[in-house]
Amino acid sequence: MSSPTPPLIIDSHIHLYPSTELASLAWCHPTHPLHAQRSVAEFHAATGSPPNLAGFLFVETDRQPTAAAADFAGPLQEIAFMRRLATGDPRPGEGHTPADAKLCLGFVPWAPMTLGARGRRRLEGISRAGGWEETWSRVKGWRYLLQDKENGTGLGEGFIEGLKVLLRGFEVTDPSFIAWRTAMFTLSKCRKTYMKLSGCFSELPDKLRERPAEDIFAAILPWLAVVVAAFGPSRIMFGSDWPVCTVVVGEDAWKKWHKIVDMVCDLAGLSPEDQAMLWGGTAKEAYKLDC
Repeated sequence: MSSPTPPLIIDSHIHLYPSTELASLAWCHPTHPLHAQRSVAEFHAATGSPPNLAGFLFVETDRQPTAAAADFAGPLQEIAFMRRLATGDPRPGEGHTPADAKLCLGFVPWAPMTLGARGRRRLEGISRAGGWEETWSRVKGWRYLLQDKENGTGLGEGFIEGLKVLLRGFEVTDPSFIAWRTAMFTLSKCRKTYMKLSGCFSELPDKLRERPAEDIFAAILPWLAVVVAAFGPSRIMFGSDWPVCTVVVGEDAWKKWHKIVDMVCDLAGLSPEDQAMLWGGTAKEAYKLDC
């Protein structure tokens, strides 16, 4: 009998940036372990370019604006980089080729969430300034990081108004597992909410960082089980968070996380159809990807 065809993989969460734009990254100082170019070429090397890898979603890299969101130089620079990738028009040394454009299935750029309704006008200005119109169909969502902001930012009038304008949600988190579990099941009742299996390696305790995939899987199984039970494979998507995932786990992080998610599929007894949704189908549906 012939081997079954492996399911399509869409990596729903990676970060890319050229070495010439490191200074625009709010978090990236010269001694940071990610202070180096992270390009499609490095992504190819990290993944081994499996034949069933259909592509990826490029998530913004925290190119924070300055002067209380009045200066959009950083986000504009990133949008221009996204556009070069999408149109297959790289600058020398950026680490991607015209042929790589087909792998970039969508983008999730930064959004000025705290500006409220004014954010829409700013986004329109960003679009025009970046020459984004011809690749607008690849914009699949917006992101604004809360993890380094002052307490209460997400409750501010401008932020809430910005959410309404962009019609976007955000993840619910809680330090207590029981409260987190309750939040996940509550969140899952919204049928338009999706969940990524992504970002775990950045939160691993020191004792797990050098352990094999099997040990990490056993340690995080309670959280994985809740996500699978709450959302089901039709609303869960694989995402590596590359290259951030390499900081604590190492250069083989993409392959290690792939193995862990594969174990999730086995433990949950997912059918080939359900596995195809988790690996790529859900991302294709959630982000309305044409692939």
